[in-house]
Amino acid sequence: MYITPNGYPTLVYSFGKTSTGSPAFTLVAQSADVSAGRVGTGSATITTYKGQPGTAILWVVDPDAGLRAYNAVPSNGQLTQLTLPPSPFVAKFQRPAFGDGRYYLSTSNGKILVSQ
Repeated sequence: MYITPNGYPTLVYSFGKTSTGSPAFTLVAQSADVSAGRVGTGSATITTYKGQPGTAILWVVDPDAGLRAYNAVPSNGQLTQLTLPPSPFVAKFQRPAFGDGRYYLSTSNGKILVSQ
């Protein structure tokens, strides 16, 4: 499970059981950066390339930092951030849309931002 609380890193939890068999979520990783300290960060989105193992990407839209992408499988307790071009003025509470190898975002000034 991936969550991005206001003003905190993106957190990664795994679901399992305690030693007594009770269900439990365990924190396994987090991002190095933190989200906006205000409301508006969108829900996490995961994509893959045709469902192939090792291709999963975690996408998070932050109203202050824009679109962020990470390798969805953590390494040594950290999410590895992927380099993206700047995405200024993104709208709050959104998830990117995907199609034809591109992502699409709504901006806060009423335009659609499309990756190249």
